[in-house]
Amino acid sequence: MNSKESLKLFTSYLSLVMLVVFYPVLLVCQEATIKEVRETIKTYPFSDPNPIPVLGINRKVAPFYPYYVFDGYTDKSNMREWKVVKLDNPYISVSVLPEVGGKVMGAIEKGTNNEFVYLNHVMKFRAIGIRGPWTSGGIEHNFGLDLGHAPWAAAPVDYVIRNNADGSVSCIVGGLDLASRSEWRVDIRLPKDKAYFETNSLWYNTGPLHHSYLSWENAAFKASDDLQFYFPGKHHIGHDGNASAWPFDSKGRNLALYKKNDFGGSKSYHVVGNNRNWFGGYWHDKKFGFGHWAPYADAPGKKLWIWALSREGAIWENLLTDGDGQYIEAQSGAILNQAAERSGYHSPFTQLSLRPLYAETKQEYWFPVSHTGGMTDAGPAGTLNVMSMGDSLKIALSPNTFISDSLIVLQNGRAVFSAYLQLRPMQLYEQTIVFKGIDLKKIRVSVGNDKLLYAEKENEVNRPVVASATDTMSISAQRFFRMAEEQNSMRNYSSALQLYNQCLSIEPGHYEASGRVAEYYYRTGEYGEGVKHALRVLEFDTYDGGANFIYGNLLLKQHKLNEAEEALSIAARTMEYRSASYLFISGIRLQKNDFEQASYYAKRAIEYNRNNLLAYQFLSTCYRKLKQPEQADSVRALLLNIDPLNHYARFEKYLSASSQKTLDAFKSGIRNEFPHETYLELAITYANNGLNGEAIKLLEQAPSYPTIYFWLAWLKRDTSPGESSSYLKKAEALSPAFVFPFRPESIPVFEWAKQQGSSWKTIYYLALVHWNNLHTATARQLFLECADKPDFAAFYLTRAALLQGEPGAAGGRTQDLEKALSLDANEWRSWHYNIENLFEEGRKDQGYKKAAEAYKRFKQNPILSMDYAKALLNTNRLEECLQVLNNTLILPQEGAQEGHEIFEMANLSLALK
Repeated sequence: MNSKESLKLFTSYLSLVMLVVFYPVLLVCQEATIKEVRETIKTYPFSDPNPIPVLGINRKVAPFYPYYVFDGYTDKSNMREWKVVKLDNPYISVSVLPEVGGKVMGAIEKGTNNEFVYLNHVMKFRAIGIRGPWTSGGIEHNFGLDLGHAPWAAAPVDYVIRNNADGSVSCIVGGLDLASRSEWRVDIRLPKDKAYFETNSLWYNTGPLHHSYLSWENAAFKASDDLQFYFPGKHHIGHDGNASAWPFDSKGRNLALYKKNDFGGSKSYHVVGNNRNWFGGYWHDKKFGFGHWAPYADAPGKKLWIWALSREGAIWENLLTDGDGQYIEAQSGAILNQAAERSGYHSPFTQLSLRPLYAETKQEYWFPVSHTGGMTDAGPAGTLNVMSMGDSLKIALSPNTFISDSLIVLQNGRAVFSAYLQLRPMQLYEQTIVFKGIDLKKIRVSVGNDKLLYAEKENEVNRPVVASATDTMSISAQRFFRMAEEQNSMRNYSSALQLYNQCLSIEPGHYEASGRVAEYYYRTGEYGEGVKHALRVLEFDTYDGGANFIYGNLLLKQHKLNEAEEALSIAARTMEYRSASYLFISGIRLQKNDFEQASYYAKRAIEYNRNNLLAYQFLSTCYRKLKQPEQADSVRALLLNIDPLNHYARFEKYLSASSQKTLDAFKSGIRNEFPHETYLELAITYANNGLNGEAIKLLEQAPSYPTIYFWLAWLKRDTSPGESSSYLKKAEALSPAFVFPFRPESIPVFEWAKQQGSSWKTIYYLALVHWNNLHTATARQLFLECADKPDFAAFYLTRAALLQGEPGAAGGRTQDLEKALSLDANEWRSWHYNIENLFEEGRKDQGYKKAAEAYKRFKQNPILSMDYAKALLNTNRLEECLQVLNNTLILPQEGAQEGHEIFEMANLSLALK
């Protein structure tokens, strides 16, 4: 052995000794920190909230009522302060934006200072989300209905930061999805000694109905020509459910290379066919990448989204950022694809539902990758790459954790190499093994007990990706039921009802369809009709779990407590409904002031669903009522451990130990966009279980809002008539702008208020609740009852929308639009809808005059500018039309083509002329 070899051997030996000696010290010295700061960020704000309820705007946004949309965007920026929560450990830094949907703003690997989650350094809001405003970058949290980005994407959400017992730090974000009344939470957690962070989510259905199902984390990463995607699988699925080959398409293009996607429009690839549940990307020029892993049972969905590489997609780079460049999205979901409305009509990729009182959880890991040259496997332990290079096999490993484990290489089942690895996070390991006859198909490389694994075919999954032609063509009861489920999951409830009834016309004994029809009538508040459909099932099967469950809940709404408890007791024999049934029985016992039995059934509910949040809430109330403070404290602690944002737990603490401190702790936790709705939801939870005193105490702490005062008036109507009358006057005195009541529990409240001789506002609010709960005829009647009493322009615009298409309503609709304009000529929407109506009625000259007047008055408004351009086009004033378009700044909306179409038509018409 020469001197160089001796020195190398000694150095290796010394390194090993140092690692063994100082390894425990390295572990002890790890620290994670968290802090909340205010950062000044260049912002292109959004504005101009639409006062018309989305029920009256269009079919796409209507299912998201009571959220409203925004119409104002700008190319002018300002410097604005934003709350930013910063999580740091020795390896990575993560930022969170609690005022922008709670999204992860970005993430950086400290050794290279490279972003492994795209960090947009400006807030450039554009009309992309379901409510309009959305800004790119980071990781956003989507739950509910899959028609676009979540309604809270650009809004403040509830959040809390904490240091965890294991040394990790967390920023927990979440809130109430108003449209489904489900609760969502995401714990963004950074361990003290790992080069990854987690997003651990909880999504909880608080009610007895099946709801639309969306649970996706949407992450952004920088786009560049050297980017290669690593998404294990054999097929990619479209939103429409159609399957194609992955990664090579039918023309031989490698779709896993970003630059090879330079054809067609924007791309959505949902990759399936491998249960080694990771994905990632690698920038070969930077020798750096990103990775994601989740248990397959939590999140089997892997989606890659790419803006079109043509001008069509390139325009969005400057629209969404100032200097951070184009991005792609890599998304992780609870189902295999984000199914479009009719995906399940012709493919196996159907819609799912969030089942009653179910709690869905996901655990996900996001991490950097450094100098591996690519990826063949990834997970919490790190990223592995295996490459064949002639007569040698190259192995690279980028660890996320401290690794003390074996590396074993097999060929044809025979060990050809092994080593014991001692690595710290982000410490690159490389090994080149020289041997002849390498065949990667016969190679197996594993770290530990397959914590990281290369085995080419071992994890492939063979499941159908194309529907049977017989199934898609057949007209069977089950097919109609499946089609109905698709519509129900998209909140197209009336269409779903028609299909359920078609199913039942073929097979009257289809239990599930009868149960869903009963659910429909629960949703509309027609409880007696729902009971009839539930009983049709029970006439054939006493023990059917689903029928008993919805039957019990329908009876509960009719205040038939004993019959409801009996039905729910039978439903509890079926595992799917067991925890939920025990929960509702607990609620019945609360209404009877039987706190012992209420606590018993709440505990039974928890036995079968440890994440049944309402069960903990009921149990904490029971212990408070039973004057067992220690047990109450213990339950609240358990609940806050599962759900650190639980407002009910903090209010129960205040009720148990009333003080300014406990009250402030409760109130300060409600930081979301609609605090009044949080108070109302909590109060209605109490009121639904006969706890009116608690509901009143809670609402007395709520912010000023009409629905809050209506509820206080209702709850005090018998005990304090004077206070009740005072609250009713307060409710009627407040502006109706952006007041969109939606809960069916509010129907008796408004009906009572209407009987007290209330103003038109009460009737308007009642009409909105009925409209949202599918009573369109009742809503129409109530709107007409208001006559011309309202002095609120948005009322008339809303009524005009409701009357649109109704036989004989055209005259009334025109009058409403004109009345809106006369009430508020400064509201541009009044001009817009009047112009549209004039052209629909064929009154082109009047439409042109109105559009010209509106354009003169609102020259900076792009919608009225387009109205004017259309009017000019329709009256053959082509040069003027093009001049208006050339002078108008139209910031594109994703998917919108109208401005381009007008421009194209005007030019073609001019050329023909």
